[in-house]
Amino acid sequence: MKKFKFGFIFICLMILLAGCAPKSSTQESDSMDDIGSEEGAQQKLLTFSLSGTEEGKKKWDLEGESADILSSELIELSNIKGKTYNKDNVITLTADSGTFDRNSNDVKLKSNVVAVTDDGARLTTDKLNWNAQKEEVWTEDIVNVDRDNVKVKGTGITGHPSLEQVKFEQDVTIDIAPSTIITCDGALEIDYKESVAYLNDNVEVIDERGKLKADKACVYFDKERKEIKKVIAEGNVSIQRGENITYSEKAIYYAKEAKVILQGRPKFIIYSSIQEDNDGLN
Repeated sequence: MKKFKFGFIFICLMILLAGCAPKSSTQESDSMDDIGSEEGAQQKLLTFSLSGTEEGKKKWDLEGESADILSSELIELSNIKGKTYNKDNVITLTADSGTFDRNSNDVKLKSNVVAVTDDGARLTTDKLNWNAQKEEVWTEDIVNVDRDNVKVKGTGITGHPSLEQVKFEQDVTIDIAPSTIITCDGALEIDYKESVAYLNDNVEVIDERGKLKADKACVYFDKERKEIKKVIAEGNVSIQRGENITYSEKAIYYAKEAKVILQGRPKFIIYSSIQEDNDGLN
């Protein structure tokens, strides 16, 4: 069972916005139970700091430049900076503003939200929910995730703050340098650690060689070469190269070899440019 120790550091006196103006002072507190309990009261703090530990090791921390105590449970923060400390890396989250809920330990980040891992991944969005204790991030907004040479954009996301495993809910576009674009209407689950992505609903893979369409697809990446290694497409698969089109129930595309294996009643439609030229001469 995880045990978290919460430490709150408050600098300067709390200023009652309900009409009172007490003298300034410095206060430290390990509990928030007595703050904001008066009905209709709101208090303002000049700094806010919160941290969680597990087995004596710091797991996460959260800081705000200023804090408004809206109630005994809800705290509104500005200029937020949070960190989670994992075994392999440190993730830093920043935002212009947000709220912290003491009951659920949820942090709602708003405006210019950025999450950066120390191994180079970067997430940007307008709104992001973060629960450091559960090690989860999620949002229904548009999200951009950049990692290595792969840029992913989609609407709605759930995943681990390390961004190693991420699920995009819909309207996904993957831009892989130098010239590959992958899109899908449905959910995308991407595992950066295993270098694999699972796409659903109206999948399209487009590069300089042509276009592949399918109901769903599994895309494998080459970590070292930072490019697509293999695509396994299933369901109403079509591959277009120039004017020529092939259809099948399943296709396996090996990018390095530019090789395609078709499975499940393949059908070929080939347009002859020679015939067209002859027709033009008659």
